[in-house]
Amino acid sequence: MNWPVAGPVANYLGTIADKITPQIVKVLRGSEPTWKYWCLIIFGRIKPIDPLLLKEIEFLVKHVSKPEIEEGVLEEAQAILKESRS
Repeated sequence: MNWPVAGPVANYLGTIADKITPQIVKVLRGSEPTWKYWCLIIFGRIKPIDPLLLKEIEFLVKHVSKPEIEEGVLEEAQAILKESRS
């Protein structure tokens, strides 16, 4: 998130995460590992986590690609799942 307004935008989007879950899922189903990583960072720790988003994160962990591993997507997704189960 090196864009100057990324932090404030992320903070705002976090407040409406429950209303934009379909768009977040669309990013997680896409081909951009960097976008996936930041979506997980921003939306994966919001409580309570949307069940649809959680299901998509579980799918992502099972079907992760090498670029996603290199970007840290797998590690973050696993941490979110572990936290959601505790």
